[in-house]
Amino acid sequence: MFQKLPAFLGKALDGVRAGPDKLLLNEEAAAAPETIRVESAAFDDGQALPVRFTADGEGVSPPLAWSNLPAETRQVLVVVEDPDIPAPQPFIHLIAVFDAATASVAEGDLKEGSGSGRFGKHSMGGIGWLPNDPPPGHGPHHYLFQVFALNRVIDWGAKPDKDEVKAALKDAVIAKGVLVGVYERIRSA
Repeated sequence: MFQKLPAFLGKALDGVRAGPDKLLLNEEAAAAPETIRVESAAFDDGQALPVRFTADGEGVSPPLAWSNLPAETRQVLVVVEDPDIPAPQPFIHLIAVFDAATASVAEGDLKEGSGSGRFGKHSMGGIGWLPNDPPPGHGPHHYLFQVFALNRVIDWGAKPDKDEVKAALKDAVIAKGVLVGVYERIRSA
């Protein structure tokens, strides 16, 4: 999507970003304690997201694992957002819902039909993992893999969207955790 933009345009937009204050983690779930541990075998927190998980590579979803959920957890919600996108709101790369017994997903399993969970709509309207695709020259983008523990089973719509996620977080979130991957596209592909 953004790989075709010229790098000079990305550089011109460098100061334009949605901002971390608009992340679900910091808005609807702001009061929830950050006690969930989120990890990936593919990258460490705050480190570079390997190219294979981006639009410049194979575009598969990275493996994820989470632990330290509260005992009263009934559902787990995973949302991946990019607050560095030059837009009014963070860009959603993934919405996924899992039962409380699920503690991890394998590489490539954050897609419809994988059997690992229920997937919602990302910002482009598709379902499941949308590979990271920042504008060239726009600088580093931070991809927040947010995990939320919900204290009840939500009756989600057919394909949950950001509005449904916001409502669920306001009513049911009891804990949260985050893993950050960083990716920067220097020039056009």
